[in-house]
Amino acid sequence: MQKRRQLGSILWLVLVKTGCLRLGCIVGGLAYALWYSGHMYPRATAWVLAACACLLLVIAIVSSSMERHRGWRVRHHGRDALLYEECIDGKWIGVPIDGEMLINGHAVKFPSRETWDRDYPGFRGRRAMVIERVRSEFTSKRYQFEDE
Repeated sequence: MQKRRQLGSILWLVLVKTGCLRLGCIVGGLAYALWYSGHMYPRATAWVLAACACLLLVIAIVSSSMERHRGWRVRHHGRDALLYEECIDGKWIGVPIDGEMLINGHAVKFPSRETWDRDYPGFRGRRAMVIERVRSEFTSKRYQFEDE
C-alpha cells in the first residue's frame, strides 16, 4: 500500500513537471483502474505504475533536452498570457506576452515596437523573430494573434 502511494506521488510529480494534462488524465485513469484491481494483483500494479513513471520521466528529460538544444520555448503563463523564453548561458530568460481567453479560443496580443524595445532590452530588435516563433508553436485556429 505504501509503495503504491509513493509511485502515485512520483507519477504526480512527473506529470506536473512535464505539464502534460491529457497524458496525465489518461495515466491517472489507468492508475485508478490498476489501484482498483491492485488488491488482486499488487505486484503487477506496482510494476505497471513504475513503468509509467519511468516512461513519463523519459518524456520529460527528452522534451527538456530538445528545448535546450533548440534554445527557446513558448508556454502558457497563467490563465491568459504566454511566455516566450530563450536559454542564455544555461538560464531561461523570457518575455511575457499578453493574452485573453475567448469563448472560441485565445487572443494573443503582442506589445508595440516601442513598448517592446523599451521594456525588454534583451530582446531589442528581435520582435519579428519572436512573433514568428510564437505563431509557429500555436498554429491552431483557436489562437488569434493581434500585432499592435
